[in-house]
Amino acid sequence: MADNFKLTVLTPKQKVFDGEVSTFTAPGFTGDFGVLPGHVAFITAVTPGALLIESAEGRSLWAVGAGFAQVSADKVSLVVSEATEASKVDADQARRDITEAESALMDASPGEDAYNTATARQAIALGRLAAVDRLRG
Repeated sequence: MADNFKLTVLTPKQKVFDGEVSTFTAPGFTGDFGVLPGHVAFITAVTPGALLIESAEGRSLWAVGAGFAQVSADKVSLVVSEATEASKVDADQARRDITEAESALMDASPGEDAYNTATARQAIALGRLAAVDRLRG
């Protein structure tokens, strides 16, 4: 069995990571999931949160938005709405985004576009904070 596999992380705007990794951990609907070389194939949803990548160059931590992962034994593709290195996340701005989203949720009703947009904004901001918290240990 190989020691590494190829990981590609894509957003609608760009490819943010493309390289050989030994493992990664990503946020999913039922909690974090990890992938090692030789993993069984599957497709799953990715939720906003912290993506930890481990490679020969070391560890890198990213704040990611919602998306999906396609896993095979030797290749993984993550397609997410956004990805930012955790060290570049502005935690204060994320907190402001959460406050604004919560305010919008109070003014809208479930099912309305404004409510759905605010829910998504809140999830992404909470994911950014989760990545910052994980970075800080």
